[in-house]
Amino acid sequence: MESRRLDLGWMRIFAEIGKTGSLSAAASVLGLTQPAVSYQIRRLEEQLGVSLLKRQHRGVELTPEGQRLLDVVAKSVSDIDELARRFRNEADRPIIRLRTDYAFSALWLIPRMHAFRALYPNV
Repeated sequence: MESRRLDLGWMRIFAEIGKTGSLSAAASVLGLTQPAVSYQIRRLEEQLGVSLLKRQHRGVELTPEGQRLLDVVAKSVSDIDELARRFRNEADRPIIRLRTDYAFSALWLIPRMHAFRALYPNV
């Protein structure tokens, strides 16, 4: 029987806990409550069948399994955040909109677009 897929939203929460070493600090960074973060991590641990954190009086410590997961998750979350930044930067580039009739655009403008993009790659 195939197990249910993990909710990847939990991975951002887990990565933030690994980074801050605290459920409360992670909750603050993510705009969540500490009980909500704790609940999500307990659900993640249940789904994985391993304990990821050692809860201590002040903060948390990763178990060996938690450290293994963090090694993968932290890089993945960082890579996704970087790609999202690039997408946003590309979306912020200048846009030119032209309205023209079919003959002008098909016979004159479109054949010249390749040369224009070579000269102005950010537009």
